[in-house]
Amino acid sequence: KPFGRRELLVRLEQLIALRRQLRERFGNLQALPVEAESIYAQEKKFISRVQAIIYNYLDDPKFNVPTLCRELGMARTSLHNKLKALTGCSTTEYIRAIRLQHARKLLLQTSLTISEIAYRAGFDNPNYFSTSFKEVFGHPPTSFRKKEQ
Repeated sequence: KPFGRRELLVRLEQLIALRRQLRERFGNLQALPVEAESIYAQEKKFISRVQAIIYNYLDDPKFNVPTLCRELGMARTSLHNKLKALTGCSTTEYIRAIRLQHARKLLLQTSLTISEIAYRAGFDNPNYFSTSFKEVFGHPPTSFRKKEQ
């Protein structure tokens, strides 16, 4: 059934408001108070499962969204929608974020070269790793390491 422009705008505003509420509610599961953790136990369990799978494949540059879907037994769209609602990230962004956090940890706690860290974090191109790292942390890996140590 066709509807007017005004009705479309109202529906879009409602969808945007709902999306904002979901992000506020589920965007930072790690920082929830203890009482709230029980309320969101299923969501937290799901995120933990996703993280565990990603960590199992962390150094595999061929690990991708279809592999994660297969491991979880979920359709790609379902996984994307659920992760987006819970974290605000797409599945690809979430995998990349975990890889970059691991790389950051390696930078601070080891004396591995930048290339070695890139490979251990699942990047098959050290230049792409450095670019991605700079996007997220504001400095290339080398200067980040010097600044933090």
